Amino acid sequence: MKKRSYSIFIVLLFGALHLKAQTAFQFNTRFYDAIDKWVVFPKSDKDSLYSFGFIYLDVMAGPTFQYEGRIDARGKELQKIVEDLNTKTSIFKYRLGPNTNVIHVLSDSETKQLDLKPEPDWLAIYKADKISYQAALGSMYNANGKPDTALDILTKAYNEDKKNEKLLFELAYSYNALKRYNDAINVLSDALKVQPNNGLFYKELVYAYTKADKLDKAEKVYKDFKDKAGDKAYIYETAYNLAYSYYVKADKEGFEKWATEVGKSNQAQFVKNIEAMRQNWGKQ
Repeated sequence: MKKRSYSIFIVLLFGALHLKAQTAFQFNTRFYDAIDKWVVFPKSDKDSLYSFGFIYLDVMAGPTFQYEGRIDARGKELQKIVEDLNTKTSIFKYRLGPNTNVIHVLSDSETKQLDLKPEPDWLAIYKADKISYQAALGSMYNANGKPDTALDILTKAYNEDKKNEKLLFELAYSYNALKRYNDAINVLSDALKVQPNNGLFYKELVYAYTKADKLDKAEKVYKDFKDKAGDKAYIYETAYNLAYSYYVKADKEGFEKWATEVGKSNQAQFVKNIEAMRQNWGKQ
């Protein structure tokens, strides 16, 4: 028997499937609202068939569309058209991003017409590490402006694991995005007791304190950041947030203190913004 070889093609789906649709399908769903769903992408006017497949989350690569075939929607019932398994040699996966077009999520009745399982057999492997999967899922929702959806997932995971670094950061990020600053402070304060060298935790904690108008505590955390963090990549961004907080309060002394700190950086945009604040002092 002749052996078949399989290869996987990974394609960034930013514009490749961004086509006009003319069908009864309702193309009104963003990819991040279709995780673990069978979906259809729009087709061009010159095409008669629609591409369909399954959207899932790959913890390492992010949200992904796995192409499974095409659909003929011209008849009374949907018809699934797939390649012969004896000739199929490739698996096509498309990474989804901000420019991915809206899609149609197949309904239960449509998936039955197409003889599709609720979920593909291969999906389970991507959820093998439950906490890592939930942290990645929450991160995806945070990145797409849905911290409320992220929070529901992340709080459940937090009840099971209070040590996962990505989970802790994303949970605090969700709280900050939802203006629940005291909740973010509690999560990050506990996290830093276990991971006192984590720069991201310090950055997010300073942000929470500044937004909660607790600048004295924010300054103390900044000092700990400088003294204890192994990764100081965000140190000047954090100093900038402090300078901006004093600018908003029209506290000239506090502003200049942190403006000087920002000035030590080589990050031109921060320095430029600081100078703009000086020029606009009294108009804030």
